[in-house]
Amino acid sequence: MRLEQSLEITLNSIDNLPWDHQVFITDFSLSNMGQLVLVIDDDEEAERDLNDDPVFATSRGFRSFLSVKQLQEIKENLVNSEYDFSVEKFVEAILYYHKYDAFIRQWQLTKV
Repeated sequence: MRLEQSLEITLNSIDNLPWDHQVFITDFSLSNMGQLVLVIDDDEEAERDLNDDPVFATSRGFRSFLSVKQLQEIKENLVNSEYDFSVEKFVEAILYYHKYDAFIRQWQLTKV
């Protein structure tokens, strides 16, 4: 499966995406909710570049970001620690996880 859609749609539908797929993005800041995101089954991509990344993704400017499973776990962690879940807080938690390879804690949301 190859799915190209906006970051906003991807984050809002993360629970419905296959957990074993990989998310590729063009801008690691996640500042534009309209930016295109590519969700693919990385194992099914036979054509690879020198860095072993899927040519389909890299030739279009996408770079590997996180797996769908990681994003689902970040969301689950955030939902379990927050009463008022929002996409903005989800993005903040994703950025924290990507930078520190750790889940964000509720008290950290105001400090990131």
